[in-house]
Amino acid sequence: MAYFSLGRKFLSRIKRGGKVLDLGCGAGYPVARGLADRGFRVTGIDISRRMLARARKAVPEGTFLHRDMANPGLPARAFDGAVAMHSLFHVSWRVQPKVFRAVRLILRPGAPFLFNLGIERDREYTDEYMGTRMYWSSLTKAENLRMLDDSGFRVLAHGSFIVGKERHYYFLAVRK
Repeated sequence: MAYFSLGRKFLSRIKRGGKVLDLGCGAGYPVARGLADRGFRVTGIDISRRMLARARKAVPEGTFLHRDMANPGLPARAFDGAVAMHSLFHVSWRVQPKVFRAVRLILRPGAPFLFNLGIERDREYTDEYMGTRMYWSSLTKAENLRMLDDSGFRVLAHGSFIVGKERHYYFLAVRK
């Protein structure tokens, strides 16, 4: 339940019509679609062209770009908020600080960032997921909190939730 509360806190910090970036947007559902349905202007980025094609169908009013989260190539201070649900742990924990610094640059000061990460130190593996080979990587909660602080974010709230049999940490942070 705290997870949904955090989502409401995230949304309450952005004016209706605000620009929200969905990092690792995948097929655009449920996150990008949900944001667009609530009146936000959504831009999604993903490394998979196949997922982007699906996202464009799911959210035709959104903008979807083939980009790397660590090098999004988006204008500074262009977004009122960012979200990365179930995507950041597909980037090596060694690269995640670069992603956070990139996100910090494209957010306006005080803009919220809602995302989740894995919970185990140096747990890296590739496995079959929904018919495709996928990579996972994570750090401990304490290391994630330190990484966020070092990347210029202030954490407003964090906690854990279970998806299937896996525990994830979620964070609501703002650009310092």
